[in-house]
Amino acid sequence: SLNIMMIDEPLAADRPQPPRVSEPRVSDPIVRRALAIARDAQPAPVSVERLAARLGLGRRQLERRFKAALATSPAQAIRDIRLAEARALLTRTDRSVTDIAAEAGFSDASHLIRTFRQAEGVTPDLWRRSARREPFALEWHQDEQGKTTESSGF
Repeated sequence: SLNIMMIDEPLAADRPQPPRVSEPRVSDPIVRRALAIARDAQPAPVSVERLAARLGLGRRQLERRFKAALATSPAQAIRDIRLAEARALLTRTDRSVTDIAAEAGFSDASHLIRTFRQAEGVTPDLWRRSARREPFALEWHQDEQGKTTESSGF
């Protein structure tokens, strides 16, 4: 597939090629096609209005179909596709969060960080370290009153 040819760096012979960002199993062909269009539009995010128009539907019709098929909105599904792309890049590359934000269709790094934190509960950098199983380092500090506190060593 073309996705395999577009990897960011050569992989060692013992490492498998990265899988395509997974998609939910959907029986509705319109929703399946909408997800494919949104995924293939990366890194330029597609709006729900534009997606509906491309499918020959009204926005509300598309929203109802997504709700029935996936129990979510088209906007959330598009966001999930972009987040999945960001997760894949965080896992398999050492690229900066700024570069990953642009590649995954976010307007800038702060937009990715904010959206990622809402979805995952941590920043992309902490998620990357956790995904790679890097040790979490804690540092201990004493304030002026002699109280000991801890902070992350990232």
